[in-house]
Amino acid sequence: MALEVWIFVFLASLALLIKSADYFTKYAEKFGMILGMPQFIVGITVASIGTSLPELATSIFSVFKGATEFIAGNVIGSNIANILLVVGVAAIISKSLKINWDIVTVDLPMLLASAFALALVLWDGVFSFGEAVVLLIGYIIYVEYYLAMHRNSVKPLEKKEKMSWKIPAILIVSAIGIYFGAEYTVRSVIELTKILGFKDTSILALSAVAIGTSLPELTVSITAALKKNYEIALGNALGSNIFNSFVVMSIPRLFSKITVSQSVITIGIPFMLAASLLFFVSTFPKVVTRYEGKIYVLIFLLFLAKLFGLF
Repeated sequence: MALEVWIFVFLASLALLIKSADYFTKYAEKFGMILGMPQFIVGITVASIGTSLPELATSIFSVFKGATEFIAGNVIGSNIANILLVVGVAAIISKSLKINWDIVTVDLPMLLASAFALALVLWDGVFSFGEAVVLLIGYIIYVEYYLAMHRNSVKPLEKKEKMSWKIPAILIVSAIGIYFGAEYTVRSVIELTKILGFKDTSILALSAVAIGTSLPELTVSITAALKKNYEIALGNALGSNIFNSFVVMSIPRLFSKITVSQSVITIGIPFMLAASLLFFVSTFPKVVTRYEGKIYVLIFLLFLAKLFGLF
């Protein structure tokens, strides 16, 4: 098929994947509430996984398509986009993003730890089964610590929503949408890689797929920032990065060996570490200003330019 056809397939399948993931997350939250799960527990499990569901689905499908170099590019690229693009645009639109102390004391150190842990295990180009297990354990420790800190603040449900046929029906339909959306997103990237003459799929995974799968985070963060819910705007992006580094990267490795391309090692990892360090340092005053947001977006554009060999 022609280039234009595969571009259309890519955009359509990515849109299907993102919308299906949004519906699946929304109704999975409702299902959890019906089962009597506290709202905070639902939030830290279903909601945090939901915005990373496109990255997770495409990474798993890339294993079955034999395009394992796609996985590291998808994760690293999404992490870069979540900080530089998502937080940067949110800061520009809202003029400033104020940081609360909880994010500074818990999420930021874990963000930095997850970024450096991911860089460490991928730097030699080999991602072992044991390293994947260690990263998964790291995420479990993070969740346990987070739950321990907030356990006393969990409030019982005042009213439990009733089950209706609509909830399981939408869960099933959205799951099917995620399946086909992820499959054709990966397939179209493989075909576009061939047509455009790239040596591996990680180039498009680091750029187009990463930006596309970060759209849910971008939407949530911008909406939250406009409503002055700054903790949600920042916590959404940070939580997604932590989940990507620990879980999205590791689960596919449980099923297959993963190839880490040179573009991920020489371009993706340095930019991810730089973005994480920049965010860590710039949040000490407990605010990300509009000026800093513009710097974030500029660095993201430099990342894309470097990735495609423009300088």
